Amino acid sequence: MKLAGLFSLASGAVLHVLLGSLPHQDLRLLRGLWEQLNPGDILLGDRA
Repeated sequence: MKLAGLFSLASGAVLHVLLGSLPHQDLRLLRGLWEQLNPGDILLGDRA
C-alpha cells in the first residue's frame, strides 16, 4: 500500500490523504492531490 498526503507546515495537520496499491506510481497519487494545492504552496517530495 502507498500513501500520499498533504500536511500543513504551520500546524503539522494532515490536510489530504490518498491511498494506492503498490503498482500505482507516486505521480498518479500526486495527480489526485494536485487540485488541493494553491498558488504559493510549497511541494516537497522524495525519491523513494
